[in-house]
Amino acid sequence: MSTTIINILISGLIGTTAMTLFTIFVETVTGKDLGEPKYLNRLISTSVHFDAKIGDNHIFGWAAHYVIGVLFAAVMVAFRSISGIHLTTLNGMLLGTALGIMGIIGWTVMFAVHHDPPKIDFPLFMAQLIVAHILFGATIAFYYR
Repeated sequence: MSTTIINILISGLIGTTAMTLFTIFVETVTGKDLGEPKYLNRLISTSVHFDAKIGDNHIFGWAAHYVIGVLFAAVMVAFRSISGIHLTTLNGMLLGTALGIMGIIGWTVMFAVHHDPPKIDFPLFMAQLIVAHILFGATIAFYYR
């Protein structure tokens, strides 16, 4: 396995963990349920397309969350490679913002097409999602400094 792929995997896992810890912090401060893996599991559990009743902390939601994080890290590395721009904290945060917007679009679509989406504080969820992705981008940039 190439060094680039290993670094993408490691940075994606670290960045996703950083944003997940931030989400847990916001959950603790607000008392609201904001965990992305939980929401993924709830969407699957209540889906008419899957015959699976899984709990909030099922491994599937966590695995999907981390796979998406690694894919987002790969996007950042591809941006760096294609543009030739070094990943600084600032442009890592800007890329994180862009990834957060992509995340908002993805969650909005998933909730819109689902017949019974989880009842959540959507504005709070989206606000913390943007900040979490800014932290993700900064973490990836720090890894590659």
